[in-house]
Amino acid sequence: MLVFMNKERRVLFADRFHKLDWSLQRLMQHLYRLPERSQYMGKYAYYLLRKEPEKAFAVLRMVIDLFPEDIAARQTLAVNYGARNRFDEAIGLYEEILAIDPDRTELLQTIGALYRAKGDLPMALEHYEEYAAKYPTNVGSFTELAATHAVAGDYDQAMRNYEKALLLEPQDVTVLIA
Repeated sequence: MLVFMNKERRVLFADRFHKLDWSLQRLMQHLYRLPERSQYMGKYAYYLLRKEPEKAFAVLRMVIDLFPEDIAARQTLAVNYGARNRFDEAIGLYEEILAIDPDRTELLQTIGALYRAKGDLPMALEHYEEYAAKYPTNVGSFTELAATHAVAGDYDQAMRNYEKALLLEPQDVTVLIA
């Protein structure tokens, strides 16, 4: 029975992939009918789903060059770079987004997380502290600061930040566990 179910799943998945591939081929054939930005995003999806990420990234770079104020393309590319451990490129794109739209301060936490993943703890702390200064009532501000201080070995500062987080959200289980 289990063998039959696995075979059935493979057939179902293969059928779905075939339909997806067919849909992508149709998209590429009729791409000229879409507005210019949508054409590029269609090409991005095409290359990404065909497992050609470098071509997909090149398409996003073209969008950024053609539309310098495009935040969505930058963010999509930054997320993909971060997922592939290309931290410097992802950080650069997020910094560009902040330069275009300074109100997107939530990106300070994302940039801090990338710096922490990269191992640059002073820069991570700088971005987390800037975020905490802008949002002093956000528990996430202090939990991220605490986690980064703990990674850096500064357990006293980590505890102070966890205590601040607990003052803001006394019932937050994630803070209690930390």
